[in-house]
Formats: sequence, C-alpha cells, structure tokens
Amino acid sequence: MRPRSEPVEKVFFETHYARADNGARPVPARLDAFVEDLLELLEPLEGQCVLDLGCGEGELSVALARRGARVVSVDLARAGLALARRRAGASEATLTAVCASVHRLPFPDASFDRVAGSRVLHHLELAPAAEEVRRVLAPGGRAAFSENFYTNPILFLCREFLAGRFGIPRFGTPTERPLSGWSLGVLSRHFSVVRLSYPSFLFFHLLDRQIFGCRHRGLNRLMIELDRLVHSRLPFLRPFSYRANIVLDP
Repeated sequence: MRPRSEPVEKVFFETHYARADNGARPVPARLDAFVEDLLELLEPLEGQCVLDLGCGEGELSVALARRGARVVSVDLARAGLALARRRAGASEATLTAVCASVHRLPFPDASFDRVAGSRVLHHLELAPAAEEVRRVLAPGGRAAFSENFYTNPILFLCREFLAGRFGIPRFGTPTERPLSGWSLGVLSRHFSVVRLSYPSFLFFHLLDRQIFGCRHRGLNRLMIELDRLVHSRLPFLRPFSYRANIVLDP
C-alpha cells in the first residue's frame, strides 16, 4: 500500500527540483560536518555497492562515488534525479539513477553492502521504509542516515506553533516529521544496533535562519559560534541538536 504522504512529497519535490538552477555545479570536495561523518561511518566504501535513498540533487551520491563506491541513487522525484545526473557529470562521478519509492524498492533481497541517506527518513513512513532498508541490506552490511530530530523541546515548539505564522517562514513539506525517541524504537525493531552520532551541534544557527533569515551578519556569526561552543564544551547537550547521524547494523 502506498503511504498517504507519498503523493504530497512527490509533488513538492518535483516542483522544488524543477525550479532549481544548479544542476551543472560540481559537488564540493568537502561537505558539511554531518555528511562527512556519515561517510566515515559507512567506511570502507571502496568497491562497495551503496544505495543512496532520497538522493535529491546527488551530493551524497557523488561523495560516495568519490570514495570508490558503486552508487545507486534512488528518488521519488524525476526532476531530482535529473539534477543528480547533471551534478555527477559535472563532478566527474558515476552513479546509477533509479526513480522509485523507498517504501517499495525495486531491488532483490541483500543486494547492497551499504544503504545511506541524508535527511530522507523523516519524509517517510518509517516502519515500511525500515523494513525495506533491512531487506535490501546484505549480511554484514550497514545503513547510516543523517536526520532531523525533534529531541529539542524549544525547536519542537517553534516548528509546531511559530513556523508559518507571525511572518516566520515554514520550510519543508507539510507531511514531513523529524525523528524522535519513538522513531528510534521503530528502527530498533528491524536492526540490532541503532546508534546516534553528533559530529556537530545545530540549534542556535537554525533559530537564526528560521526567525531572522540569517540577515544580520554579526548575529549569524554569533549563533554559529554558540553551536560550536555547545558541541565542544557541553557534550551532554549534543542530543538536543536538531540534526544527528544514525548508524543501523542488522
């Protein structure tokens, strides 16, 4: 059965990627701290068959290919896949693009050594998606994702009650839902190991973007520095980051 959120997500991202105008731009050699950490969590990648779920414009796919992986990039939006192909070409990287739903992957059981994704799980119906990830993952394989989380009550309240009101913009799709403790419970029913990694801290900078649109340079620098300070000096607060990486082992 197709999840009810899927048509909404497809329309949103087809429109979003059709408006994008950066398809010929190469993927940077180094990406943000969360993606770089994600790549390390998936090593070794040389010669491995890797599935990138919800590949979007293809940044993660290209980064995986640069580390020697054989990459299959999946997305529900054909416009996103077109961008991924163009950015891979501009980056001199190779990928195989497949238009498909994560809830119904068109691949045999145990066909991938690694499964990865950047900010994709919170757009999905988690239980059927986790089941599919587990199904296509080969024995001894690993899945890892970089995701948005609802563990910070301040961000939860801002997103639920302020975003889209009082002149504060609302980003993302109407059906997406950042992950929570409940989400980790769902994942643990399909994987023996569910582990979180916090390579950076995202809170103050996100508030600045959401409320002030990063318009004030001094405030923007201050917010970024506060995030760095929390990550380095107050590690017990890292679980309140809006973003984290998840490692899933069968």
